Amino acid sequence: MTHWRSRPGWNFYRLERWAFFSQDLICKEWPNAQRTMASLSQKDVTQGTVVRMLSSYGRQNQTKTALWELDNLCRTLYILTFIDDVGMRQSVTESSQSR
Repeated sequence: MTHWRSRPGWNFYRLERWAFFSQDLICKEWPNAQRTMASLSQKDVTQGTVVRMLSSYGRQNQTKTALWELDNLCRTLYILTFIDDVGMRQSVTESSQSR
């Protein structure tokens, strides 16, 4: 899988392939990611504590890498949906203007 970014000086809709997602890593670490998300949703642990624990290892942590990959994937899908869906853009614009 890939995600995309806009190049400086290009039209907003013209994108280049920027990076590949490690789908195998996400699938391999999915049980650990689910446990982490369940702990967060049950408020057993805070987000800051999870990030601190995952970042404290000296060597590369596979679960942390998989969660960062998943975050990049979700963010990319949100941005592409935002670009493509007029209703979503209007909803986001209305909610940001009402603050």
